[in-house]
Amino acid sequence: MEEAGIQPRAEWIVQGDFEPESGYQAMQQILSQKQRPTAVFCGGDIMAMGAICAADEMGLRVPPGYFGDRL
Repeated sequence: MEEAGIQPRAEWIVQGDFEPESGYQAMQQILSQKQRPTAVFCGGDIMAMGAICAADEMGLRVPPGYFGDRL
């Protein structure tokens, strides 16, 4: 991010417990903000599954190979 000149905003950093529901809730919180990030990093695959579901439900494009595939 530093090389790309991207400064992470404090409100984009959300703590979770590494479970799918936690990833889902964190993604909903991030995506409800006026200024959204261009990418998201999750603490693990299990948490990412919830984040991907939230993004998909909000109509965001999820890259092929991530949604619906076993992580």
